[in-house]
Amino acid sequence: AQWQLVSTQPSAAAMGGLQWRHQGRASHTMVVHGTRFYVFGGQAANALRFYAFEPLLAFDTATSTWSVPAVRAGPTPSNRFEHTAVVHQGVMYVFGGRVDNKQPPVDELWSLDLTSAPLTWTRRTPSDDTPLPVALHTATVVDGKMIVIWGLGVDDYDQLAVQEYDIAANRWNRTLPKSSISRLATAGHSAVYSAASGLILVYGGMSRNRRLNSLLTYDPRRREWHFHAPVSAAQPFSALHSAVLGPSPTLGDLMVLIGGCQFNDGVSHRGTHCQTNTVWILDLACNKWLSAVVPDFEGISSARFGHTAASLNGAVWVFGGFDGTYRNDMLRYTFASCSAFTDKTTCLNSTSAGCVWRKADGVCVPSNFAHDSTRSYDRQFCNESCPRVSTCAACNQLANCSYDASAGCSPTTNETSPSAALCHALPEQRNFTTSSCVQCKQLGRQFNRLTRFCLPTANESALSCPDDVCRQQATCGMCIATAGCFWCPSLQSCVQTSSYEARLPYSQCLRWVSSHDVAGVCPADRCTAFRNCSLCMDAPGCGWCEDGSRTGAGSCMAGGLSGPVATNYSSWLSSPGNYTAPLCSAPAWHYTTCPPCQCNGRSTCNVNGTCFNCTDLTTGPHCEHCMPGLTGNIQVENGTCMPCMCNGHGKMCNDVTGVCTCRDYGPTGDKCERCEGGFYGNSSAGGLCFRLVHTTLNSD
Repeated sequence: AQWQLVSTQPSAAAMGGLQWRHQGRASHTMVVHGTRFYVFGGQAANALRFYAFEPLLAFDTATSTWSVPAVRAGPTPSNRFEHTAVVHQGVMYVFGGRVDNKQPPVDELWSLDLTSAPLTWTRRTPSDDTPLPVALHTATVVDGKMIVIWGLGVDDYDQLAVQEYDIAANRWNRTLPKSSISRLATAGHSAVYSAASGLILVYGGMSRNRRLNSLLTYDPRRREWHFHAPVSAAQPFSALHSAVLGPSPTLGDLMVLIGGCQFNDGVSHRGTHCQTNTVWILDLACNKWLSAVVPDFEGISSARFGHTAASLNGAVWVFGGFDGTYRNDMLRYTFASCSAFTDKTTCLNSTSAGCVWRKADGVCVPSNFAHDSTRSYDRQFCNESCPRVSTCAACNQLANCSYDASAGCSPTTNETSPSAALCHALPEQRNFTTSSCVQCKQLGRQFNRLTRFCLPTANESALSCPDDVCRQQATCGMCIATAGCFWCPSLQSCVQTSSYEARLPYSQCLRWVSSHDVAGVCPADRCTAFRNCSLCMDAPGCGWCEDGSRTGAGSCMAGGLSGPVATNYSSWLSSPGNYTAPLCSAPAWHYTTCPPCQCNGRSTCNVNGTCFNCTDLTTGPHCEHCMPGLTGNIQVENGTCMPCMCNGHGKMCNDVTGVCTCRDYGPTGDKCERCEGGFYGNSSAGGLCFRLVHTTLNSD
């Protein structure tokens, strides 16, 4: 098995000259229709701002070429990311997500007819209730219904409900969580549907800034949750990964996890990266985890998260994602073909291919969940009478096997196995705890802030839900004064500390300010005090607006990636602010890096970016120092170079602090203003210092 680099997105010229269309992206969607992948939305960044993509891209796997499909004029979905997309009968359905980093998720559902020419977008308005707004959720199609599982809700808490959208009836329905399953509701998890077992397998995700390694199964027909028996302590704590499942003659009955952010929160990860190039594979028939570290391909790393993956033609295809930068490459992970193995040993050792040995004719074939236990097939890891399937229902469907809560799936001594109908889902819990009042209310229940209980009836006393406290705080000062919140200057927004990893997984918040920082983190004059771009960049919430002279001159202003805010930092603190104030045009605004020519306004640059002919008595590669014999901090407002003041006892001093190098023997001090020990006199104003001489008089 190996990775192959199939393609990167095309040049801007090939995309109609729109440069932003071919940049890397994450939290987008990719669906399969025929031999084409359709990519929609996603988040990315350039030097100025984070933003979402609008265009729909298509990738033809037969020719490895990208294109922008023609779309019929009319209403189209706005820019979005952290949404989902599924295909049913030639129509792509896009649900939820965010349209802005500062706004809550949306509840919009759009469809795109992939069989029409040109393609046609339609806003789907449900016939009854509206769905819950959600982001970082999952969606799968089962029996003509789109099953939406969990995600991040409007108040940045994990959404507990499973939502169903009946495509033909254009109607939504949602189910309440069962028992302690509610504690495992996550965002950034994966979900795949196994047609053989009739179950949706939900893996990992993150909840309250912690990543999980739990595997759950959801029966969409019975609307029941089941715990998947833990099978490996090494299975990854992962979020923002992707998962794929057959059908495929090569993939067989394997669930394949690609990439993801896989920190285990119980282990220190200082100095490491959360993204991984380990491919995790779950053999569903044997209930065994396998893993393989796949080497990078010609310098292209598969380690990433926030990407998309799909299975097609016996391979796993991966597009985009984030590894510190936004990726725009299409990779293909190819499994070895089972038919290539001609003997039993090599067949069973091909763990990543999911192969089994058919005993009847001695042939290596792909694993398949429908195989009759292991009597007809040899497997490497579960050559036993009853495979360790994860659920009671799946176990009891096998001959001579029964399910026990403690022992799992094991042989039975009875002639007949218990009926699958005897398997019961976890009962619904009457009261369950949650930190989210809005989440509880959206499930049609009452929330009691004293007990943190979500009550099933409206007859018990409960308190109304407050608004999202952090999102209400529009200024830095208001935000850091609110418990549980921190200020993100790059996004100019206030964020909950308990959910920031799910809200801002791609380092959108380049730095933050909280009440735990030193006093004075939001002073009114913090930004305007800096004349030098590099000093401005070091200050939280400050950006540089160059003046167009190409000398490095400009102004330091309060702002973020999208531009400056208000007229100064003081008004940012004291009022909600005018976030669209035209204080600095986009080409002149710099928030993450300084302009290439930095001469402190005292020179222009040559082709190499080096300053020459520095003016105002300055010198240095960036005209950042005063000439010898002069001093002054020229990188602050109104900074000038002045002669060294050494009281006539020296001509040289530090070019910034003005501390003199005293030339004469005896004077000392920053300005050579006093005599050192062993000398007397007055060295100020050019006076002299004399050494004390002790003499002994001869009595003769």
